[in-house]
Amino acid sequence: MWLPTIDESGNVTTQSLPAEAYSDLVNWLSKHSLEEQVLQCSREIYTSLVDNEYTQLQYAAFLQTIVGMQGGAVYWHCSQGKDRTGLASAFLLAALGADRDLIMADYAVSNDYYESEIAQAFSVVDTDTERDVMLTFVGANARYFELGLDLIDEKYGSMTDYLRGPLCLTAEDETILKERYLEY
Repeated sequence: MWLPTIDESGNVTTQSLPAEAYSDLVNWLSKHSLEEQVLQCSREIYTSLVDNEYTQLQYAAFLQTIVGMQGGAVYWHCSQGKDRTGLASAFLLAALGADRDLIMADYAVSNDYYESEIAQAFSVVDTDTERDVMLTFVGANARYFELGLDLIDEKYGSMTDYLRGPLCLTAEDETILKERYLEY
């Protein structure tokens, strides 16, 4: 099932890097990581996804798809499996009752899998700001991910309110998910 979380109709509210950046991301970022557009994209990657109505509807569809499953495993991914997928995982974990610490710990595991890419990226930059940008695009930047979670709390009240509001998840849906995926 295809559920793109970035609105490609031209109504994109999320910042993104130019297409040419992705052909050699580390090299491109080493030359452009201090440019305002790149810094902004890096800082706002999660907050823009959390606060975008199109994206919210896609995450709602993702959660409803899992609720509607009749059993079996569910596999989801994005191009790197850490940003859009990381948020999807955070929403599912929250629906299952996970607290913020567990969600953050789960997200941080991504860096274990990107360790060599992160090391390579860090080797071509000099400043903490550049490393922050590299970590956002090459690894998993927990500080910026947490900004997305903070926005949920600030704007919507709590993760539960966000799930029940923009992501359209009901208490009954959460019960179905818990019965299906948790062991006591």
